Amino acid sequence: VLEELSKNLKTLKYAIENESKLSKNKSKSFAKIITSIHILTSSLDFEKGEPIASNLFSLYDFCRRQILDSYKNLTTKGIDDSINIIDDILSAWIKIK
Repeated sequence: VLEELSKNLKTLKYAIENESKLSKNKSKSFAKIITSIHILTSSLDFEKGEPIASNLFSLYDFCRRQILDSYKNLTTKGIDDSINIIDDILSAWIKIK
């Protein structure tokens, strides 16, 4: 899910910067991003996984808010911030494996 989220964030950034306001790629990647963030937040185990679960929830929620703002305003700052956060989390998971 994290890999897919990272890929779709990069697609959304590209679409905002290079495609029309009504781009299908923009809409499709945005929908997939919101779904991925929902899946990630829903899978957190707050009973067994504290404080990591709360920290991840805060990061995912921050990303969600930044992405919504960027999508609404057709900017990429929040998307760039989210890409950095998600790629850091993804990198950490890869190292754990």
